[in-house]
Amino acid sequence: RADRSSATDGAGPGETDENGDAAAPTAEELESFASSYVSTAASDPAAGFALLTPAYQERSPEYADFWGSVSNPEILNVKADPEQLTVTYTYQYDIAGSGSQTETVTLFLVPDGDQLLIDDATSG
Repeated sequence: RADRSSATDGAGPGETDENGDAAAPTAEELESFASSYVSTAASDPAAGFALLTPAYQERSPEYADFWGSVSNPEILNVKADPEQLTVTYTYQYDIAGSGSQTETVTLFLVPDGDQLLIDDATSG
């Protein structure tokens, strides 16, 4: 009986109420996530890949090749939208054989338990 009750109970740890104010991440938390992600992906592409949802992992076959060639990433600007669970950042990095690059990326995040995962990203 307790099992059935917990399986149908929609409220759980890390979930928000209908007003969205329970455990919604703040702009600062999203911005920190983006900075940490870029650093992690460049230093340990496998750990960065683990921060993607399984669906986004499937859509990212060249992830390790790209991040394995990135060094010295530096976030130049970052802005989060907690309501949309997005964070946009501009960063500069060195890429093996191509020199310095500057790119603006938007991450589309989803909650996964007590952490965030990247469900999609756009660049431009």
